[in-house]
Amino acid sequence: MEDFLSTFNTGYAVNNKGECFSFKSGKKVKLNQYASGRGYLVVKPYIDGKNINMYVHRLVAEAFIHNPNDKPFVNHIDGDKHNNHADNLEWVTHSENMAHASTTGLMNNNKRSKPVVCFNSSGFGMWFPSTRQADRNGFSNECISRVCLGKSESHRGMKWEYCNDK
Repeated sequence: MEDFLSTFNTGYAVNNKGECFSFKSGKKVKLNQYASGRGYLVVKPYIDGKNINMYVHRLVAEAFIHNPNDKPFVNHIDGDKHNNHADNLEWVTHSENMAHASTTGLMNNNKRSKPVVCFNSSGFGMWFPSTRQADRNGFSNECISRVCLGKSESHRGMKWEYCNDK
């Protein structure tokens, strides 16, 4: 695939390989990409006096992928959130995106409904049927999952664990 370039804002452009550039200094400068909290790559161009987070996969899709049915979501065909090549992206509906995640194993429905338990420093514990239910009770679903997966130490001063399957 040839390297095509498309402007996404005055002084900024993205190519079909998922690389973003600034032309503000008069030279072509590649922008650094960062992983968002959900794992998608973002760039932070300086627009209207502020750094703005922009998802690279959306910039590539908006520039290079035809969307005749005006579908609102961008799917990574191979499931790799860092592979933002235009030939790896497609426009989808929410239900198409969820179906893709489920059939490819990117979303483990059993894990999402797994019960969790949390303990404070005194040993007091609370049980929830799912991280989503804990979220409805004032805790962060995403933060709980990070603790349960060993990516964070605690959430709101509590240790969280998935309950064992029995």
